[in-house]
Amino acid sequence: MLDTVDSGCSEHHSALIAHELSQLNIDIAALSEVRLHEEGSLKDRGASYTLCCIYAPTLQADPAEKDKFYTNLRSLTQKIPADDKIIILGDFNTRVGKNSEAWKRVLGKRGVGNCNDNGRLLREFCAEQQLTITNTIFQQKDSLKAAWMHS
Repeated sequence: MLDTVDSGCSEHHSALIAHELSQLNIDIAALSEVRLHEEGSLKDRGASYTLCCIYAPTLQADPAEKDKFYTNLRSLTQKIPADDKIIILGDFNTRVGKNSEAWKRVLGKRGVGNCNDNGRLLREFCAEQQLTITNTIFQQKDSLKAAWMHS
């Protein structure tokens, strides 16, 4: 876990991460369990990327916390120039279901299970922002589509 103390340290860590990603020829990556002190993302000066990985509130979180999360995410996406591509990576703590007919352009035909409340919030956000939940598009084992399964 990268746990930063001040902005100077954050910049140093982001430079190390950028170097490693460059060495591995990786253009897109999401880093989980990264904690940036007092920041939600980190833009490396002079670089063409932003280090940011979404971690949404859990299903048990207060509805006000979930609303604040999606309000902040909407605010961030609205700042992105219209001709830029948006890829949001992270853990949204959702089950989005498999109703691709009702959610055209948001869900692919390879979703799993039933939608929960967090999934509804994510589907609505994606519909507003014209985004697609891509792990519902590609054929893969159901066990690989989720980070955590409840019984």
